[in-house]
Amino acid sequence: MCGRYVLASGGDAVQAAFGLAERPLLTPRYNIAPSQPVPVILRRAADTAPELVTLQWGLVPGWAHGEAAARRPINARAETVSERPMFRQAFRRRRCLVPADGWYEWSVTAYGKQPWYLQ
Repeated sequence: MCGRYVLASGGDAVQAAFGLAERPLLTPRYNIAPSQPVPVILRRAADTAPELVTLQWGLVPGWAHGEAAARRPINARAETVSERPMFRQAFRRRRCLVPADGWYEWSVTAYGKQPWYLQ
């Protein structure tokens, strides 16, 4: 499961890839971490054009009483996302696309953790 990712593509590339009406102003980011604001693509309704908005990376479950009280998961397993109570409603009704050029996975070595960049 990805814990950090990269978005280095410019606004032209993201606009073309996702069919956005407007060219977004994006600054390259090479170490995007959980809880940070991130650009995502969403549609407000089925008959509207996709748009780029900024959201905070993480999930506040619908049953949590406020952001501070919630456990803030950043990832869900594809095999169980539709069944787990924490993710079920968000998976069914509140999806978005996260543009990314690559992500980091870590392996443990004799010298410590080694990041691997995948794209």
